[in-house]
Amino acid sequence: MKRILLFFGLLALGLTVYAQVRPSHAAFPDGRRQAAPAFKMDSLRNGEHAHQGPPPPPKPRRFFHESDTLTLSDYIISIARINDQLNTIRDSAQLGYEIDHLQDDISEMTQEIKLFRQNTRGRHTAISIKNLYLYQSFVSNLKDENDQVRSRVNALYNRSYKAKLQLRRTLDDSIFRAIYVNRTAVINLDSKLGRVERKWKRTDSIVKGSLDTLDVLKATVADNSMKLSDMLNIIGKRLNRAKPQLFGPEISCLWHFQPTQPLARDSSKSMNLWKSEQKAIGFYFRQTSGKRSIVVFVGLLLYLWLFFKRKLLKKIKSTPETWHFLNLRYLNTSPVVSLLVAILSLMPFFDAYAPTSYMAMVFIVLLVAVTILFRRQSEPRFFSYWYGLVGLLIVDTVTYLVIEPATLPRLWMLAVHAAIIVTAIRFYKKISVQEPYSKWVRPAIVTGIVLTGLAVIANLFGRFSLAGILGLSGIFAITQALTLPIFIDTILEIVLVQLVSGRLKKGVDKPFDSSA
Repeated sequence: MKRILLFFGLLALGLTVYAQVRPSHAAFPDGRRQAAPAFKMDSLRNGEHAHQGPPPPPKPRRFFHESDTLTLSDYIISIARINDQLNTIRDSAQLGYEIDHLQDDISEMTQEIKLFRQNTRGRHTAISIKNLYLYQSFVSNLKDENDQVRSRVNALYNRSYKAKLQLRRTLDDSIFRAIYVNRTAVINLDSKLGRVERKWKRTDSIVKGSLDTLDVLKATVADNSMKLSDMLNIIGKRLNRAKPQLFGPEISCLWHFQPTQPLARDSSKSMNLWKSEQKAIGFYFRQTSGKRSIVVFVGLLLYLWLFFKRKLLKKIKSTPETWHFLNLRYLNTSPVVSLLVAILSLMPFFDAYAPTSYMAMVFIVLLVAVTILFRRQSEPRFFSYWYGLVGLLIVDTVTYLVIEPATLPRLWMLAVHAAIIVTAIRFYKKISVQEPYSKWVRPAIVTGIVLTGLAVIANLFGRFSLAGILGLSGIFAITQALTLPIFIDTILEIVLVQLVSGRLKKGVDKPFDSSA
């Protein structure tokens, strides 16, 4: 009996010891296992359990699903948000009226570039340096305008491309994409989704159309920029070659007669030159419309002033003994023509790079107006010399613009220049020192004679282009010296009449010294 009790006692003791040594195997009442105790510092130092890492983090629990919390109102708000974004993208991608103006500007610049390319291919023997400077100035301005248009096109393209990227990101909205997962939401919002899909397609079409249009404009602007740069280089090279060609021997000396030389320009070349000059004048009018509007405005002001002072001028004309101290010569006899002379005399200040043919036409109109004034006031002998100078100016201008440097045309130019020299010398001898502005006119005539004499020498030694420029400059100097005094007297007479008008309004009608 004692042995049995001793056996069970030892068994109980063994179970107790075993339970104390393996506590982690003990289970909690609810079936969960007790957590393992932390490792001791000395065991970590000895490398025990070094192969064991930190315990894994607890796995997060998903308390709810997103699709379970979205309501129909959330879907409607998402659709409205997508609709607003599409409206914004459509407004940003639409080009509107601005693209129409850009297309017109680019088309006009393309036509002007084509015109420039035609005009810069002018004649190669007789060099028009004035026209080359004209083209260089306008091509530079056109290149600046093209650069401005290019920046505007690039800005529109960047805006449209940004709209394209925004359109791609529009449908990335998670709530909007969740609608197509929810069958009930698709059925309830079918009409709204249909409208959004149609708007997306229309917006995508607008964006693609805008980008295609801007791509074409960008290519055209880039092509125009390349052409303008090439033209500036060509004009620069021609200007660099103009000086040695102008002062160098273009052709043989005049006494070396060569029957094989062409005698004159054929009709087709003359017609092409005339068309080229017409196009150059038309382009010049388009490019300088702002400057010319200033001259027109000044002319309107002068004629408006003349309209309000017409009674005073009529009074001065009817009683010359009362207003003799004013010494009116032009406003008293031909006010309309004298104002026209004043306006035309201002044109060279606004036409620095005008084509030679245009300047010649303007100057001829000026000379016609001056002729009317001279006819009413000058002596018959003076008027005959004036007629000769005007005729020689017209002939010399046509000669410079039309003929080629052949033998007979060179002889014709030589005869014209000789006639200018003879007429100018005889006219110089007839001018009295007591004539008004003789101190200006006489040196100008001498200058014209010298320039025309140099033209004769240049023609003899084969400098045909230089001869044409010098001869035209000489006859212009002589006639211009005779028209400028009329311009000065007309301006002074306008000031005097305005001064008299102001004095009469104050009740003062006493004479004064107008020469002071």
